[in-house]
Amino acid sequence: MNIRETHLQVKVINLADEAKTIRRKEREALRLASANWKKSDHFYRLYESLQSHRKGVVREAARRNHLALACVRGRAYAEVERSVRDRLQARFVIDSAYQIARRFGCSKENADAWKAAALKHLGYSEPSDQAA
Repeated sequence: MNIRETHLQVKVINLADEAKTIRRKEREALRLASANWKKSDHFYRLYESLQSHRKGVVREAARRNHLALACVRGRAYAEVERSVRDRLQARFVIDSAYQIARRFGCSKENADAWKAAALKHLGYSEPSDQAA
């Protein structure tokens, strides 16, 4: 395991911890909303804001970094994500994971092969499909 891979692993762990902390704060906001009926609107807005951040920004960042770590470690995309609901979104995530993996020390040859296999797994088999 190289130093850059370790840094990426720490980043993935920190994103998971951030999601746990946000869930804890969501529960606290709901508890405060039920205890303080005069300020319940404020606490419900806080809850919704925290939940939106966790489900949007944090979840997508965690997914991209997790895939990048898989790329750095040489694990195939199909091993890490077996099914995908939104192919277009998955393509964007794969492109982002590729860039993160390159930044964290994955060789260009390995990253290119990983990305090509991932796109093929999603059904982007022709070169015209891969041109963004």
